[in-house]
Amino acid sequence: MKYILVLLLTVSCSSIKQLDTELEPKGTTNDGGIVGLKSGEAVIMNKTAADDELRVVQWKNFQLENDLNHEYHMTKWCYEDLSDPRLGGNGELSKMPPMNTIKKAVAVKEELGLEGDKLIVLKQSSFRDQLQVEKDYTKSLNVMLSEVKQTKQECERKMGVARVKAGLPSKRQKGEVKFSPNGVVEEVLKIQEKSLDDAFKTKQEMAIGERNIASEKEDNKESGEGSPTESETLEKSDTPVSE
Repeated sequence: MKYILVLLLTVSCSSIKQLDTELEPKGTTNDGGIVGLKSGEAVIMNKTAADDELRVVQWKNFQLENDLNHEYHMTKWCYEDLSDPRLGGNGELSKMPPMNTIKKAVAVKEELGLEGDKLIVLKQSSFRDQLQVEKDYTKSLNVMLSEVKQTKQECERKMGVARVKAGLPSKRQKGEVKFSPNGVVEEVLKIQEKSLDDAFKTKQEMAIGERNIASEKEDNKESGEGSPTESETLEKSDTPVSE
């Protein structure tokens, strides 16, 4: 015998009233609303199917959750970098602000019984309650997202100062690649910085490169050999000739 789980959102007909949707239309709005006259007053009316309204709010919350998780991850990364002794930290991670975005639970009535010859578990909850919970959750997510963004901004400002003091660029290096005309990656110009180790490795490689260039120039001067560098050629070509 198969067990089937059924979840229903119920709306009590006795508590749902008939709505007056009659309107003398006079125009429309950009979001699909109808502008018209009702009882002598100008109003804007929007009608949405109940299931669509819930679906839109749930999808919006899903996107907000993703944004919040991303911003929280970036904030935590910033806190971790600031705790690094190479940026003046003491090695201990500062306490992160908590994410207080707990969604309230909707009361669910659960029953075990038969539907024809099938044994099912039937769960029912109030549609009105579920819709309100989702809308309240939207407000909570927006508030928390704003707070986390502000915390991240303050942390990244401090981190920028600390990075400059350590001889690094104020911001993390972003990856950069060169594409061919047909969209194929030809060359990696800059490696994406994924950690402070990457930043200090890039700094070390640049320092080695600068020393090598300086050493090569010094050797050329001592031997009196070698062609002028590109920068030297440009400097000479830019020098005005006195008449």
